[in-house]
Amino acid sequence: MVFDKNLISLNRYEKASMYDGEYLTLPSGLKFKCDIIWEDNLETLVKIEEVNYSYHMVIPMIFNSSFDYKKEHLINTYVGLKEVDEEHVYFKYPMVDKELISELEANFTTHPCFVENIDFNDFIVYKFKVPEKWLDDYHLALEGKYSKISKVGRNTILGYIRNEYGSELTKKFENIFSKSLKLKQEIEEKIGEKLPVSAELYAILKEDLLCFSDFYFQHDLNTILKSA
Repeated sequence: MVFDKNLISLNRYEKASMYDGEYLTLPSGLKFKCDIIWEDNLETLVKIEEVNYSYHMVIPMIFNSSFDYKKEHLINTYVGLKEVDEEHVYFKYPMVDKELISELEANFTTHPCFVENIDFNDFIVYKFKVPEKWLDDYHLALEGKYSKISKVGRNTILGYIRNEYGSELTKKFENIFSKSLKLKQEIEEKIGEKLPVSAELYAILKEDLLCFSDFYFQHDLNTILKSA
């Protein structure tokens, strides 16, 4: 696997287990969307896109460590639209395996926070309501106030990341929650300006293109354009 900015070159053996639109998990723990832009018998060139910022925040709020949500198949997460649907989160899975879908529905429909599933042509999205005990921390995350998240909330998120992705990504989120001076200086160097003392060190979920409504309407428009 060869990297060049936002492009990856896969050999035919690496390509054998990947399809267009799938998300690859890198050694760092981050996941990236793959869009095939060129391929021949020996090599496949794919464009990558990092998953939404909400990914590591909302999963441990909905699923405990023993719940089987088929992590290896989860493509992305979305938050609900502010003031309309903001207490719901969405989980996107590929519509490629009937057995997988059956297992997901068997698991999800027994979950107390499950609301509904929404079918698209090539994937399916499951809607969940954020549990009451997590609403305060969830709203703080939506507002980008990560340093204000409760100790229980932080420990739950960090525990999930540590178990699933290891120490490197865990340290990153520890620095986000604690507003680490080192991380602040790294961001300032990257953007070329000083951050105010009150600045948080991670993206504001509600202001990024992470809402399900944005995703839904964008997909719907693409479908219309393709059929025109």
